[in-house]
Amino acid sequence: MKKYIRAIEQVKKMSKHYCIFSAQYYPHVGGVERYTLYLSRKLIAAGNEVTIVTSNTGDLSGDEIQEGIQIYRLPCYDLLGGRYPVFKRNKEFKKLRNKWKN
Repeated sequence: MKKYIRAIEQVKKMSKHYCIFSAQYYPHVGGVERYTLYLSRKLIAAGNEVTIVTSNTGDLSGDEIQEGIQIYRLPCYDLLGGRYPVFKRNKEFKKLRNKWKN
């Protein structure tokens, strides 16, 4: 049992935390969104932690975990039908920013 626990601790030391910034992310469907989702799944499967920072062009949660992936969706203006998200620096943005500082 001690060997097993020691092996888990070694794997945890080797794991990394990746932060991926993407203009849009799932549930939007497109090449970049799909690639980011698949990359995140592979990184999680390899024992790493993944955080996605993306825009919130819909009515989605600003902070959630899906499939072990931490997702932060920043509020934005929905320009050109969501194809060009511009971040809003409002109360929700500041709340998420303060969360990251801690």
